[in-house]
Amino acid sequence: MLLTQDDIGHEYKIWIPCVADSDSVDDLVQQLVAIAGGMTAQAVQGIWISDETGEAIQEDTHILSFITNKPQVLVLLRQLAVVLLEEGQEAVLMTTDGRGFLLRPDESETETNFTGIKFNILQEDDNVSKN
Repeated sequence: MLLTQDDIGHEYKIWIPCVADSDSVDDLVQQLVAIAGGMTAQAVQGIWISDETGEAIQEDTHILSFITNKPQVLVLLRQLAVVLLEEGQEAVLMTTDGRGFLLRPDESETETNFTGIKFNILQEDDNVSKN
């Protein structure tokens, strides 16, 4: 049997808390599905340390993953991160081809709303070795 191989693109994942249930989030997820042609949603329970309180936070989360070679998904992922931050998330975790990024609002930005949000250069975990 002869096999062919198609380059279908890059793998993206974004972690969305189950409580982030709004029309804006749903609309952006549907747009991502339409562009990528499909998506896998995995329900998990996560725990993380809050930068604001220092407490361990446990929450139900959806990990959305998809593979595409269409660059417009980056714009939608950024918009989705902005919506999640506006709705109260401290940070948004995303991966591209297995490389993790923690998206946060730029603290040097003096505006109090997130409409014109600027992200710091994607923050990498310094404890993870780079290949």
